[in-house]
Amino acid sequence: MVLKSSFPFLVNEHSKDMKASFIHSYKQIIYAFLLYLPTLIFSSEMYYMFLPFAILIFEFTTLKKQSFEFLKNPFRKHFLNVVWLPFFFVFFALINKWINGNEILCNKDYYASFYLFPLLILSASFKANSKFYKTLIFIICIEVLVSFIEYLFNVRTVFLDKTQGNIILTKDLLYDSRVFGLSANSSIIAMKLFCGLLLVELAMMKSWYKWFARIVLIVGLILTFNRAVLVAIFVFWTLYAIYFAIKNRKQSVIVIKRIFSPFIFFFLLFYCFSNHSFLYQFSRGESVDEKLKYEYQSKEIVLLKDLTQDCASQHAIEMKEGNDLKTTGFFSHLFLKTISGINTSGRAVIWLNYFSFIDQHILFGNGSDKLMLKTVNQDEKKIDLIHAHNSFIELLATNGALLSGFFLVILVVMWKKHNFILLITIVLYSLFQYGIFWGFSFLDVIFMGFLLSNKNLLFHEDK
Repeated sequence: MVLKSSFPFLVNEHSKDMKASFIHSYKQIIYAFLLYLPTLIFSSEMYYMFLPFAILIFEFTTLKKQSFEFLKNPFRKHFLNVVWLPFFFVFFALINKWINGNEILCNKDYYASFYLFPLLILSASFKANSKFYKTLIFIICIEVLVSFIEYLFNVRTVFLDKTQGNIILTKDLLYDSRVFGLSANSSIIAMKLFCGLLLVELAMMKSWYKWFARIVLIVGLILTFNRAVLVAIFVFWTLYAIYFAIKNRKQSVIVIKRIFSPFIFFFLLFYCFSNHSFLYQFSRGESVDEKLKYEYQSKEIVLLKDLTQDCASQHAIEMKEGNDLKTTGFFSHLFLKTISGINTSGRAVIWLNYFSFIDQHILFGNGSDKLMLKTVNQDEKKIDLIHAHNSFIELLATNGALLSGFFLVILVVMWKKHNFILLITIVLYSLFQYGIFWGFSFLDVIFMGFLLSNKNLLFHEDK
């Protein structure tokens, strides 16, 4: 009461600060849920647009202020990076689509993923916050709980009936018992677990809570057993341990604990779920001989011409296998030499198809329309569309060398020279999965947020 009567302005300022802090935290929680929503099985990719729409509403005052600053000095370095370069990329990609893109067969053909690049930059600029990270970690941990229940009840997902494809018939190989959680497939939930294990190192949380979250996420990592995620996470833990050791040279005990703890927890939990060695599980018990032709269980082979094709499948190129694959082009030949003795789990066929296309369309790609392969799912008698399973191959095949190079230059120019370990980890993951460069996706927003951050997110005072 004395404080209030003597210094009322202090109380008012304190109340304003508390109110502003509450509103800021409230917004970050909403942003996290809106980013997570489109990754759920019952959702749609179109729901990603809720995030930039919410940002336009909640950050209207800030955006209005930045708009006035842009009008005063439109050629400031900051605006060159986040406004003009993206504008020119979209402009040139639009020309590429107009000249070299797909024929307009339906309304969807007017759309291309590069339109969303400015919205991606906008969304990534307003979410680098510990509350945002903690909210995402909490939701992902909830999905791990659902995954564990699915694993116990021998089903891949609780959203489908106990059909043959949904029942887990064996748990001998972790690959054969992968669960989906709240996602449409194991790859999507594995991608979220990958992000969760990165974000848990950034969020300002109590030590015990952070370790609890790590353990839950590692359990999810084992239940989904995605090899691209495993490689990327192991590299991240190693690089982060080296980084942490350099930053804490005088605290040897803490350094040793930080270096070995994630790996110890992973392998202790791994052997709770597996009777085989990690190497056996990682190779799926297979040899390293790569097959360039798929083997189908169905004896009745259906051809593409036997099925009705929609707008999307008409634009996709037919996937070739075996002797039908052209491997004489520069990229195809180089790729075959590179993967010699490596089992890519069928990616070799996909990548060779993409490289064959790139060899023939190196400059302009697919006219900035996302390139997909099409093949017949012989078991379900339907057409499957297949992406490149590699973000950089997909980018090159879609846009060609000229625009792809320009896009990567833009990212380098935008980079604030922080968070290299986080960025290189996501890039590594995206070499084996179609992780980034979707246009606007869960991982795209996370990646762009790291890229645009002015802070060294991996090292802050609470660690």
